[in-house]
Amino acid sequence: DSKVWAFIALNDSNECIGLITLNECAAIYAGGSFGEISELYIKPGNRSANIGTLLIDTAVEFGRSKGWSYFEVGAPDLPRWQKTVDFYIRYGFNTVGPRLELSI
Repeated sequence: DSKVWAFIALNDSNECIGLITLNECAAIYAGGSFGEISELYIKPGNRSANIGTLLIDTAVEFGRSKGWSYFEVGAPDLPRWQKTVDFYIRYGFNTVGPRLELSI
C-alpha cells in the first residue's frame, strides 16, 4: 500500500550516483491518481551523462504500470535553477504555473 517509491542509479562499483523519488497523488482535476516527482538528484560528477533521463524513463514506465496519466514536479526558483527547469522541458514537461507536468 505504499504511496512513495524511490529508484536509484548505481555505477559499476554499486555506488549510488542518482535517485528519483515518487509520490502517488490524487486530484479531481487529474481524474484520479497521478505521480509526483518529489526529488531527482544526480551527483555532480555524473551530471550530463543521461542518468536523469534514465531515471525519468524508469519513473514513466512505473507510472504507466500504476495507471497514472501524468507526472507533476515543482518548478524551482528561476533563474537560479534554470538548468533544472530546462532539463525537464527538454524531456517533454510543460510549465503549468509553479509546476511542470508530463502526460504519460
